[in-house]
Amino acid sequence: MDSSDRRKELDMSKRVFICAHANFPRGDATSNYIEYLSLALMLKDYRVYVLSRGENRDEDWDEKEQCYVHNGICYFNYEAKCKTTFDFLINYFDESKNIVKLLRKFEAGKDDIILGYTLNYFYIKKLYRYSQKYNMKMAMCITEWHQAFEYNHGILNPVYWLDKMGFERGIPMCGNVIPISRHLDEHFKKKGCSTLCMPILAAPPDGIPEKDNGDIVHFIYSGNAIHKDAIDMIVNTFASLSDEELSKMKLHFTGMKSSTVDYLKKKCGKDFDRIRPILEIHAWMEYDELVALYKKIDFLILLRRNNKVTISNFPSKVPEMMGYGIIPIVSQVGDYTQEYLTDDVDCIMVKECTIEAAKDEIVKGLNINKNRKQQMRENAYKTVNNKFAYSIWSDKIDDFLK
Repeated sequence: MDSSDRRKELDMSKRVFICAHANFPRGDATSNYIEYLSLALMLKDYRVYVLSRGENRDEDWDEKEQCYVHNGICYFNYEAKCKTTFDFLINYFDESKNIVKLLRKFEAGKDDIILGYTLNYFYIKKLYRYSQKYNMKMAMCITEWHQAFEYNHGILNPVYWLDKMGFERGIPMCGNVIPISRHLDEHFKKKGCSTLCMPILAAPPDGIPEKDNGDIVHFIYSGNAIHKDAIDMIVNTFASLSDEELSKMKLHFTGMKSSTVDYLKKKCGKDFDRIRPILEIHAWMEYDELVALYKKIDFLILLRRNNKVTISNFPSKVPEMMGYGIIPIVSQVGDYTQEYLTDDVDCIMVKECTIEAAKDEIVKGLNINKNRKQQMRENAYKTVNNKFAYSIWSDKIDDFLK
């Protein structure tokens, strides 16, 4: 069977290859971004292939497709061990070769589209050359504007300069960019790129779950981003509450590494000890377990300081949790607070990233009456469906790729 017959048999007249750094499926925030983008493309009859690094799940193998399939999305990961600095360096320069091998395996060529999601300049350059050789369309996705303070040893860290080269020279290479925020959008427009500014997408469930937590109000923070999220301030703020207020609540940390917990214990000291009785730190959770927890949660707490990193990013946890009727209590920074959410309607905004300002808003959430809370939960769910659901972005993505 030649390649044209195979394409016809598998209905692959419209194919998109997402080439990324991601633990797909369901392994990290990058993976979730890719999944919702893929689902939006599939609504426009694209066949989506995710080519990345990580584990292939045996139960996902599809004999007909000759690849792994998750939620209708074809994927094929190559194995990459990055336990040492040497492993990282070898993989950094070899991964483009691995991705090109996978593109050839699936006979990617004319009429197909490549979407890149990486900051590796050499990886991007290899993808671009492949797309040019086979007359393919190509675009790059970008969700971060990393700064030196996020890296160990700052500007002395060579990874910072590698990422900076990928950001400034690699991302604009193909001329088509999908930035996650207006701040990134403006940057790449100035570089002459055609852009589609698209927030993080979501797949909200059918209706918000009923919550019955009695008198206890549940708050949640999810993540490890100590350089992006002001996690220490979350601890300090909850510790500033009175004993009576603390007795009415539970604070959940999810997706947090033990090293981050150790960092908070050291940095916050007595404040961490003070909130320990109300703090529940969840180890790695399967997706179904995470969803079950979401059904108990009242408020997401996310504090961020205002800098180039935070105004360029769009946290996936915000629309993801709003889809379950969780009300965000968020610092007023970034597109999600300026363009998508409305204070005291579908969220509670913290005007300044300070303990005093955050405390006031947490207390507001703690004391909000049942009917008002239910209305805000419903508003949060409506906002996700009207602004973030992947289905409402399908036409825009399709138009951009055309």
